[in-house]
Amino acid sequence: TDPLGLQIPYNRTEPDLSIDPFERLDRLIGLEAVKRQIRAIEKRVRFDMKRAEHNLKNTASGNHFVFSGNPGVGKTEVARILGALFKSMGILE
Repeated sequence: TDPLGLQIPYNRTEPDLSIDPFERLDRLIGLEAVKRQIRAIEKRVRFDMKRAEHNLKNTASGNHFVFSGNPGVGKTEVARILGALFKSMGILE
């Protein structure tokens, strides 16, 4: 139970950040559209980074994300995976 005496329906554990973000993503059940979208984001960011290395212009794009859905569908885990991916690419500290 939590401090308010409510029953917590799942075990909150910290993710293993030593695992590759895409391996963590592949371990999620379902979410095929989300997985494709994250892979597309990764490809776009890498493409933009390559263009920047060669002093080529990139189109301005915002990296704003909205995670929505019912409780327990994996929003937090997907956000953590996306953060780990960006960290591995050197975008986040």
